[in-house]
Amino acid sequence: MASGVVQDDPLDDAVSALAGMGRDVHRHRRLMLHAVGRFSNPALVAPGAIGATEEESLVGAWATGGPDGERWALAVRTEPAATLS
Repeated sequence: MASGVVQDDPLDDAVSALAGMGRDVHRHRRLMLHAVGRFSNPALVAPGAIGATEEESLVGAWATGGPDGERWALAVRTEPAATLS
């Protein structure tokens, strides 16, 4: 049965949740999210995107913002999955 082999993906769930909050977020490969917008402080947005991936122990988020996309920040979480609860 195909439904038995499909598993939830924390990054896909995070993209959906962030979109529901009005964020323009897409995925790069398996472990990276990219948030794009006109926000003035991407250093607050990148960790927020990581926070939306509650179950993933290794994940990165890149946020580009500012009037012309000239501001950016990169955040990475590398905690063992056992410490996430």
